[in-house]
Amino acid sequence: MRLDGRPHRPRARTPLNPVANASFTRVDPQIDFEWWENAPRQDMNPDDFGVSWTGYITAPATGTYQIGAIGMNAWSLSIDGKQIVQFSGSMKAPMVTHSVELKAATLYPIRLDYHEFSNDASIKLVWSRPIVTSTADAVAAPNSPTP
Repeated sequence: MRLDGRPHRPRARTPLNPVANASFTRVDPQIDFEWWENAPRQDMNPDDFGVSWTGYITAPATGTYQIGAIGMNAWSLSIDGKQIVQFSGSMKAPMVTHSVELKAATLYPIRLDYHEFSNDASIKLVWSRPIVTSTADAVAAPNSPTP
């Protein structure tokens, strides 16, 4: 929702806004940005821009992961084509996550759509590994790469 109570319409290309055109593309090795009062580029409006990231995640071990984001203003996260979490707010940037079952060594499509519409701009993709539940998992965990 927007501050005026009307539904938020993201500026990034999303199912709600499929015709948005990208002004540029690049590869980001991770999603962890604090633009604050700025935008990703100087030729973008710092108080009304959208960014979409697409790619794949691979779980190092089979289990239940907590996956989500921390960010202001509005964002939506989808895995394997299904929206798992979203947030819209301009006064704080809480961490919002959802439990997702992932199989080891499987590629899962991931998409994070972000829209900045007021105040500060920030977004960070977060995820945590499953809790170790057996001795075999405890032995394997230190040998697995960190997500």
